[in-house]
Amino acid sequence: MKKSMIDTIFSDDEIRNFLYVLSSENESIGSLADLLNLNPKSDFVNLDFSGIDFSNRDLRGFRFTGSVFTGANLSGIIVDRETAQTIDHRDAFISGENPIIIQEMVENIEYKSRLQSFLHSDNKIKDRKIFLRPNKPSAFRKDMLSASELLTARYSALSLRGRDKEMNTLLEWAQAPEPVGILLLTGPAGYGKTRLALELCRQLEQQGWLTGFLLDRLPDLSNIRLSDLFDSTRPTLITIDYAAGRMEDVRRFTGLADKWGGRLRLLLIEREAGDWWANRKNLPDPAGAMLRGPACIPDPLEVPPLPTGIPAEVFAEAAAHFASQLGISPDQIDAPTAWPDMGSPQLVHAQALLAVEAARDGTKPPTTTQDDILDHLLLREQHVWRSAARLSDSDNAKLSDIRAIVTLLTMTAPNHGDDTPVLIRRLPRLADHSGETLAQWLTALHPLYGEGDLLRGLEPDLLGEHLIWRTVTSPTDPLLIAATGPDASGAQAQTALTLLNRLAARKPEAVGWLRAILDREFSRLAVPAFRVALEQSLPMAALFRAVMDRLTFDQALTLSDLLPEYTTELREIAAQVEQRLVDLPQQPDAPPEALSFRAKHLNNLSVRLSDLGKREEALAAVEEAVAIHYTLANTRPDTFIADLATALNNLSVRLSDMGQWERALAAVEEAVNLYRTLAEKQPDSFLPDLATALNNRSSRLSDLGQRERALAAVEEAVSIHRTLAETRPDAFLPDLASSLNNLSVHLSALGQRERALAAVEEAVGLYRTLAETRPDAFLPDLAGALNNLSNRLSNLGQRERALAAAEEAVAIRRTLADTRPDAFLPDLALSISVLRNRLREVGRFDDALAAAREAASMLFPYFCRLPAAFGDRMLLFIRDYTQSAQEAGQEPDPALLDPIVAALIEHGFLLPPDAKTDAPSPT
Repeated sequence: MKKSMIDTIFSDDEIRNFLYVLSSENESIGSLADLLNLNPKSDFVNLDFSGIDFSNRDLRGFRFTGSVFTGANLSGIIVDRETAQTIDHRDAFISGENPIIIQEMVENIEYKSRLQSFLHSDNKIKDRKIFLRPNKPSAFRKDMLSASELLTARYSALSLRGRDKEMNTLLEWAQAPEPVGILLLTGPAGYGKTRLALELCRQLEQQGWLTGFLLDRLPDLSNIRLSDLFDSTRPTLITIDYAAGRMEDVRRFTGLADKWGGRLRLLLIEREAGDWWANRKNLPDPAGAMLRGPACIPDPLEVPPLPTGIPAEVFAEAAAHFASQLGISPDQIDAPTAWPDMGSPQLVHAQALLAVEAARDGTKPPTTTQDDILDHLLLREQHVWRSAARLSDSDNAKLSDIRAIVTLLTMTAPNHGDDTPVLIRRLPRLADHSGETLAQWLTALHPLYGEGDLLRGLEPDLLGEHLIWRTVTSPTDPLLIAATGPDASGAQAQTALTLLNRLAARKPEAVGWLRAILDREFSRLAVPAFRVALEQSLPMAALFRAVMDRLTFDQALTLSDLLPEYTTELREIAAQVEQRLVDLPQQPDAPPEALSFRAKHLNNLSVRLSDLGKREEALAAVEEAVAIHYTLANTRPDTFIADLATALNNLSVRLSDMGQWERALAAVEEAVNLYRTLAEKQPDSFLPDLATALNNRSSRLSDLGQRERALAAVEEAVSIHRTLAETRPDAFLPDLASSLNNLSVHLSALGQRERALAAVEEAVGLYRTLAETRPDAFLPDLAGALNNLSNRLSNLGQRERALAAAEEAVAIRRTLADTRPDAFLPDLALSISVLRNRLREVGRFDDALAAAREAASMLFPYFCRLPAAFGDRMLLFIRDYTQSAQEAGQEPDPALLDPIVAALIEHGFLLPPDAKTDAPSPT
């Protein structure tokens, strides 16, 4: 007979006091409520199979009332207290006299039949083992607790002082009327992200919501629909911490929202919104569509530094809490006069804990530097290890071994309890210890860092990273070998690389460790290392570039799919990945699919090379791509015509970069015609591409002086992009900003100055918002729009605002050019030229001359390399320079002027003096 949920079978008292679980996973025995960390009426599935005949096992006398399972995987049986006491739970599922054999139960035909019947019935499985329930604060013990118990978010009993604004924003988001909502919460380590999420869970639970953090290690859900795990009529909040490294879980649970019947909220937590966040929209549908759509808020909610004055209040509250637990008078506590990190309540809590313990022990609290506070926490943690393992004061060697174990666990976060003994055996220093000794140590550490049957290492993150920094001694340290070497799983190695990359951003020593790991293990770890770079680009991206010549074709193919559309830090990697995919020579008899593959990646390569300022190579790549696409489209137009349109649009941009205006216009005209035909048949698929091509067409028409046609094209592009951005802002706001910026230029060219200013101000606002979220991707576009804004403000006589916009554009592009001169120096020269114009407008002629000189000298090498692309701009710059010299009362510098004039004459931008007097002069 099929039963429904536990709370409909047994009373609360029975569940709390009488029912016991014998678990096949962790071989433990205990009350159902305590063991599974469930409230008395938790919806754990119970099926009554007591009537099934297990013919080869005598179950008489066993009051076997049901089973507990996760998905379709049996994880335990339920018996009463009397039965539990009669069974040797260590052997209950594997051996012994008359044991209950789990495998026999699973294989029993009648059992399987009833299980299948249940799974396909209308009864929904309410399995909260996918959740790590928000824990209650630990009871404070007079003996020393681990920092993991005192300072991590899930144990905290302290308030969220200074975080009212963020808490209210989260509550408003959760309680909004929309059925589905997805939000990313970001902030540095220790700023209180997890603590905010836990408080959100607590408050929503009080309102009847189902809430929780998704476990790091999920049960096997491959044979069950996720929708069967929930009651979709009940408001539900699912929180995924460390989301950048868990995109598969993000995909699965975002896909769940596609057919959700009630209110669902997905809260993702990560330190920053890097390229991984931009890549979310590339996930397969339905998750990708949900993450691209209005349900997903594109801009993260950033947790800021604590407001001024709040750290002192946080310290006072935390000190009072810890002092009351230890019986210390608050008057005995020395409050600090400075704070190690104004933004980190976690560090302030640590200061308070150490100050209270110093008052108790009659010692001085640590100084206010972050390293000193973390060093003191590590020292007290060692005392905890010594006590837990019952080591004597002289057992320092064993204490060092335990420290190595905790460090390795912190670096790898093993995903299965069975992994831990195997993992620590990789450390040579532990070879002399017996298995019994190691097991005793692991048992001693479990109350400190255990989560179910797992040992997860030292928390909070800042302290765990500090432990690694203080323990690892060299690039060849056995800890690094154990965490990332041949015996480490991909998940363990990626976790270690993630932690080391975060650490290396603060501690230069760790950069050498990462470099050594990549040098040793690149063939195995190329993809995990790149995923780490997506999460946080520096310093991993620079180290990755140095060994990319060892990238295999298959690895390059994987990385190509992972690459974000917009990126600055990964530009070189992106180009090399695409180059690797087209390095194989084209075969004369290659099938259409192989030709299409090559053409698509040639087109990608062209874009990536252009991003690096390699204009000639970019043009060559896209010309080959267009030639292949023409061949394919002629034979199978329905399949390949869209790819041809894409390549033609890209060809137009590359030709324009080289100053080939007529060819550029012809290419984009053809692309627009193809896209218009495609969009008439499939508007959802091709309207975005049509708008992009129209925006490009407007620029090409403007290049040739066809201003009215250029304006008409860009107005159509803006109209399409605005409509698309209203429904999918995350996907189309960048395109709308680009079209608006272009619209401003064309309006200004036709004398519509007020409309031109309004358009570019909207574009700058959009780019500023985008750049706050992803500076790596959108700072270059913001700088370009600021240039345009400066010119539009100047046209309307707003000179001070125009100067400020030009100065901001120069500052952004200087920063970009510092790391990628070939890509950004020509743009920086243009911004400096705009700044020169603004300086002379406010009468700062000496500063204007300095700017004009810098712009001309900066652009000259690029003009010599690509005269067709930069000739007109070079001529303008040198005329600006001679004008500024005259206005400043100085003679032009022949050392600067003469070689530039000679090159302009050589390439036909100026006539020789003996042919016609056309030397650059003030205009």
